[in-house]
Amino acid sequence: MLGVERGLVKIEPYNYKWSMLFDKERELLYSHLEDLIIRIEHVGSTSIEGLFAKPIIDIAIGVSSLNRVIKIREKVKEIGYFEVPVSIDDKHVFAKNKENKITHFYI
Repeated sequence: MLGVERGLVKIEPYNYKWSMLFDKERELLYSHLEDLIIRIEHVGSTSIEGLFAKPIIDIAIGVSSLNRVIKIREKVKEIGYFEVPVSIDDKHVFAKNKENKITHFYI
């Protein structure tokens, strides 16, 4: 239901569970990062009701300073995230892996 193996492209019809999965992940992220972040938003194709999408939950996390990324990087490792070795326009990209599939991205 959620996740795509690396190197594959997969598009599925909208699934109402994506919103619930985001809510669950947001709660987990807030519980680990509450003192370091400003806001967490569901973005990307899975956030738009009725839209076909890749079954990966895209998440945007707002921080008051990029200096906080160093602390965030360590805390999210505890809950299964890893940093993707690319930085786009001063944004850092992290992914979550489950059963050899990418299930979540956040920037």
